[in-house]
Amino acid sequence: MSSIIEQANLALRFTLELGIVAAAACWAWRTIHPAWLGLTAALAIPAAIAALWASVVHGATVPPAVQLMTQVALFGLAVAALAHLGHRKLAGAFGSVALLNAALMLALTP
Repeated sequence: MSSIIEQANLALRFTLELGIVAAAACWAWRTIHPAWLGLTAALAIPAAIAALWASVVHGATVPPAVQLMTQVALFGLAVAALAHLGHRKLAGAFGSVALLNAALMLALTP
């Protein structure tokens, strides 16, 4: 039974990771002007976030404290981006689900 819960929580985690990228892209597109620069940023910022997540959060040689702080910073960035765009309820829900997911990740880790 716990493996089903673990798999569901990992799927949720991946969805949240995609949410970070989507929030950053949306923020860049809607706030950076002129339009060509906004489009460039909407492509470059999510790519940089994905590269940072892959290399730091999943980096085998990166200290756990650095991995944790990177995750906190990137989830915070997504919450701030959503709030800045005027989606305060969505930002709160995203942050709450991310915290619940992190708590479950800690609880389910042997």
